[in-house]
Amino acid sequence: MSISYDRDELPWYKYFWPWFFIGLPLLTVLGGIHYMYLAVHDSDGLVADDYYKRGLAINQVLEKDQRADDLGLMATGYFDFDRKLVHLHLTGLKRWPASMTLALLHPTRAHRDHKIMLHKQPGNGEYLGVISSVSAGNWHLMLQPPDRDWRLTTRFRWPGGMHWSMKPVKE
Repeated sequence: MSISYDRDELPWYKYFWPWFFIGLPLLTVLGGIHYMYLAVHDSDGLVADDYYKRGLAINQVLEKDQRADDLGLMATGYFDFDRKLVHLHLTGLKRWPASMTLALLHPTRAHRDHKIMLHKQPGNGEYLGVISSVSAGNWHLMLQPPDRDWRLTTRFRWPGGMHWSMKPVKE
């Protein structure tokens, strides 16, 4: 007894289901290779080799914040990305340094950090600096004079706003 079919038999590779069952494990393997590449080529910016020394130095950092609070320092500023400028107005000092450093620190990727030199402009507490492009994301801003006697910090999100203000951190 023989069985006859009314339709023509197609080769296996012309059906959907064999490709579906081959494709799922193939996609898993390709995804694993991609994540392996990311793990090997993208360093973890959160790990520090000298974590113990950094932990001991935290009191020195807190003293800088306290010094800014004692002086009554406050700063406001904004980024003018069209003209690639940073404007800063600082209050609370009696003697203005000729320049200051504004650091844009990425929370997890140190290779994205920027340091901007701000130069004193005519007028009390007015500073101006040149900035290159900033990638999107969250940023920590830190302002310090050349002698690093005090510091002001804040957080900034780009895109999302161009204006920011800094006050001393109080514990």
